[in-house]
Amino acid sequence: MTNKVTAPVEQKPTSESSEARADEARDVLSAVTVAGDGTEAGFQGSAAAGSMLPSERTLRVAVLDPIGRGSLLHYAVKLTEALVALGVETTLVTSSDGEARLWPASVRVERRLAGARRDMPRPRRAAAYALSVAALLRWLRQQRFDIVHLHESLIPPVDALLARVLEYAGLPLVYTAHDPDHDYVARLSKSRWSLRRRSLEALYRRSRAIICLSSPAYSHLTSIKGIKPERVVYIPHANYLSMRDGVDIGRARARAQLGIPRDEKVVLLFGYLKETKGLSYLLDAFSVVRPCEPRARLLIAGMPRAGVNAAEIQQGIDKLGLQEAVVLHPWFVPEERLPLYFLAADIVALPYLRVYQSGVLHVAYAFSRPVVASAVGSLVEDVRDGQSGLLVPPGDSQALAEALCALLRDDAARRRMGSYARRMADEIQYSWRQTAKDTLDVYKRVLAGDGAH
Repeated sequence: MTNKVTAPVEQKPTSESSEARADEARDVLSAVTVAGDGTEAGFQGSAAAGSMLPSERTLRVAVLDPIGRGSLLHYAVKLTEALVALGVETTLVTSSDGEARLWPASVRVERRLAGARRDMPRPRRAAAYALSVAALLRWLRQQRFDIVHLHESLIPPVDALLARVLEYAGLPLVYTAHDPDHDYVARLSKSRWSLRRRSLEALYRRSRAIICLSSPAYSHLTSIKGIKPERVVYIPHANYLSMRDGVDIGRARARAQLGIPRDEKVVLLFGYLKETKGLSYLLDAFSVVRPCEPRARLLIAGMPRAGVNAAEIQQGIDKLGLQEAVVLHPWFVPEERLPLYFLAADIVALPYLRVYQSGVLHVAYAFSRPVVASAVGSLVEDVRDGQSGLLVPPGDSQALAEALCALLRDDAARRRMGSYARRMADEIQYSWRQTAKDTLDVYKRVLAGDGAH
């Protein structure tokens, strides 16, 4: 029988025109103002009543995942499931268009956020999210949660408001910074970038604890003015072995479904396509790889983010004469199809120019795939050079090409490194149970008013 965890008594918070970008910023701020006026009034006078907890009541946590898909949803689901197993009454709050197939029976799910919807323009999407957050705040108060745990910010100005109102209501916010500074928006206008940056930092300052997933992220967060280092907690990224659950196909069938010949040697670049991903350097490297290994094929799969679009990627492929060597799937890959890409691959490329940690790395390890990665962020520690893959300097196309050629030519080395990568996922990387235990410790410290408070 699972032991209940009780809450201690709190001892008292695509490319667009410049006109379109300006409209988005104005609409976001307008929506934030509307939501803020209505929501704070609803909380007024109720904070004290909800903040004192009976010592024997089961700890109640709301895990917020505004994205509703991909590796962030997977992370939130697995953490929620593991917290429930520890006796915490945990509810996953996600977007209205979230991937329902990922939700296990043990997890209570509420679809209460507008999410990262692609069926409406950015300004309307921002306003819809802001209004859904306003409604969510009222619901959180009614449900009498002890902790709200937000995973990543969808729209920083809105989420900064969420943190502000939760602080006002005395409902502690814990924030997991999967991408601490949203570097995928590097090509935004100066005003929009400044708004996001300031909003993120306000969100951090109002969080009672900030969880990060790598030591570089910890260093970055603790360097931000106004953030007390004791509020930042490093909990290593858990493994993604569960992504293999129920997968009963092999390499040949995976390639058949993706239309890739069985005798080719496939390098996979997977996940959101953003400027810091290093795709242009990988394409340059592949123009060198192809002559040294004529059967090499580059498979690019992922949705372009701000500042990147599929047409520009295709133009780069055409300019290098790689039309026959590169397969481009510039769309979001749902989790049920994710195994096809990793099973079809011989090598997973992680040519980041900048990154704090990579969920794609953990997926590659779960599928026993070696990696060729840039020596940046946590990849320096998480990739065992010569054992689970090869490390190269960031932005160095020649070094990247040489590493890829060496692995593509050496079948035995790929098998050996892939096996070692899987052992790392099995034996070395954090389990979800350990991640949940460490996260629960953060909750307790926040409610006790020490350490992370």
